[in-house]
Amino acid sequence: MTTTTTTYRRTALVLPLPTLAHILDPTPYSHPIRIALWETTDSLSIIFTSPLFRPDGPIGSNRLAAWETLQRFLGCVYGFASQEAMRVGRVAMGVDVLMEGWGGDDGEGWVDGTWDRVVGVDINIDSIFAKPLSIPITSIPALRPPGQSIIPSPHPRSTYPSSLVDGKYPVVALGGTFDHIHAGHKILLSMAVWITGRKLIVGISADDLLVSKAHSEHLEPLELRIERTREFLHLLEPRLEYDLVELRDVAGPTGTDPDVQALVVSRESASGGDAIAAIRKDRNLPPLDVYVIDVISSSTDSLIPITEGADGSANGNAASTSLVGETDQRRLKEGKMSSSYIRKWLAEGGEAGGIA
Repeated sequence: MTTTTTTYRRTALVLPLPTLAHILDPTPYSHPIRIALWETTDSLSIIFTSPLFRPDGPIGSNRLAAWETLQRFLGCVYGFASQEAMRVGRVAMGVDVLMEGWGGDDGEGWVDGTWDRVVGVDINIDSIFAKPLSIPITSIPALRPPGQSIIPSPHPRSTYPSSLVDGKYPVVALGGTFDHIHAGHKILLSMAVWITGRKLIVGISADDLLVSKAHSEHLEPLELRIERTREFLHLLEPRLEYDLVELRDVAGPTGTDPDVQALVVSRESASGGDAIAAIRKDRNLPPLDVYVIDVISSSTDSLIPITEGADGSANGNAASTSLVGETDQRRLKEGKMSSSYIRKWLAEGGEAGGIA
C-alpha cells in the first residue's frame, strides 16, 4: 500500500528555542525541519521563538560575545535544510531562518498571509502569531538539564569599542556576489544584521566582474541580486538603514568611509579582509573589527552539530568532512555551498526559483 504525502507550496515552521543548550546542540531540530521540507515544494520559513534574543535576554544583551555560537547555530540549521533539499532534488527551494527578537522586534511582520500552512512542535510555547498553529508535526525532546550556566563563546577581543550603541556597531559592512542568494549568503547577512545598530553597507559585485565565473550564462543581473538581497534584509530587520552598492574592487566603501567600524566576511574570503585592512591603514582610516562566518559544506554527509567545550565555548564536533573552522582555501572552495553549485545545477536542467 502506497502512502501519499500532502505537500504545500509555502510552509512556516515555528520552533521553540528555550535555552542556550538548544543553541549549542541544535541536532534535535533536524527532524522537524526535514519533515517540513519533505512536505514543502517552494519555500520554508523556519521561525524560532525565544526569550534569548530579547534586549534583556542572555544573548540579546551581549550580542558580540555570542557571535561564534550564533553563527555556528545558523550554519547547522541552514545546513539541515539546504543539504536535505539537495538530497531530495529541491535545490531551488527557498529557506529562511528567522529569530524572534533577532532585530529587536517581535516578528509580527513575518505573518504575511501567504503561507499555505503554519506548523509547530508539540510543546507549550507562546506563539508570536495571531493565527493558531496547525497540528504539530513532531516534538523536540529536552536536550539535558540546565545545569551550569552556559556562556556563549566570545569574539576574540579583550575589549569592545566605546562607540557601540546598545551592544551593536553603528555601521557595519560586508560584500559578495549574492548570486542566487543561498544559505551561506543568508547567514552572512543575518549575522551582520545581528551586530548592526544603524546602517549596514552591502557591496554586491558588478556584472562585468563575474563573466569568468563557471556557468556564467545563469548569473543573475546586478539589479536582481540587489533586489533579492534587500528583500531578505528587510525580512530580518526593516528598521535598519541598508546601503546596497555596486562593488567594483575588493574594498568598495570600506576603502573610503571612516564611519565603518566592523566588517563581516566568510572564512573563504578572509583574505579580502586583510586587503581592506591594508588599504585603510595606507589611507589613515581607523582599523575595522573583523567577524568571520564559517562556510557551509555542499556535502550531504557533513552536518555540523555544536558541542560545549570545556571552557564553555561552542565547538564543531563533526566528521572530517565538516568545513567549520576550516582554513585551507582549496578545501573551502571545493566543498562549500556556493552560487557556482547552484548555477551548475541550473545548467544541468534544474528549475530556478527561491534558493535555500
